[in-house]
Amino acid sequence: MACASAAVFLSAWGEASTPETPSVGFEVPGLRTVEQAARWSQVIDTLERTLGIAHGTVQVTVRLDNRDALRALDEILYPLSNRCNAVRLSMASVLGDLLLDPQEVSGWLPARQDALSLDYPLADAISKHFTVVCHRHGALALSGMLPALPVKDDPEAQEEILQRTAELTQQRLRNGYDGIALAHSGLIAVSYTHLRAHETSLHL
Repeated sequence: MACASAAVFLSAWGEASTPETPSVGFEVPGLRTVEQAARWSQVIDTLERTLGIAHGTVQVTVRLDNRDALRALDEILYPLSNRCNAVRLSMASVLGDLLLDPQEVSGWLPARQDALSLDYPLADAISKHFTVVCHRHGALALSGMLPALPVKDDPEAQEEILQRTAELTQQRLRNGYDGIALAHSGLIAVSYTHLRAHETSLHL
């Protein structure tokens, strides 16, 4: 299904493209094995040849959203060499997947899943491993959506949200992230203050 969707997307893009059209990209979710990554690379190669566009025109962002991909990330990125310009880590999805096997992470997880953040050793270790592997392959390391939304008509609660957003942004920058995803434009200013100093990206 994913490959079929990519074919439809790229075919539609190809019909409207011109020689001056810049590279096109889309997100690849749910990869678990190096074999799946290799198939994606083959499909994209075939589509580029069929559409008559230059090799390397299509770039992908890989969404890391499961424990299998976390373990095999180094191997998964090899077949996508020169194809993958970024990897987005969905920390909540990865940690939720890890919780399916409590024995594997016993002693590392807090009692409440919704309290997980880079304050906890496992999440912090995953985050650092993720950025190192991404940069080894020349891919940007992007965060998943920061768990924060503005609060209306409650200045005290809003100030807490802004402070927490700043803390989450700083955590990710310390661990080597290149981009931060925000759920609301009202949080841009507080994140941008820190992002600008690190020359990183802001994604809405």
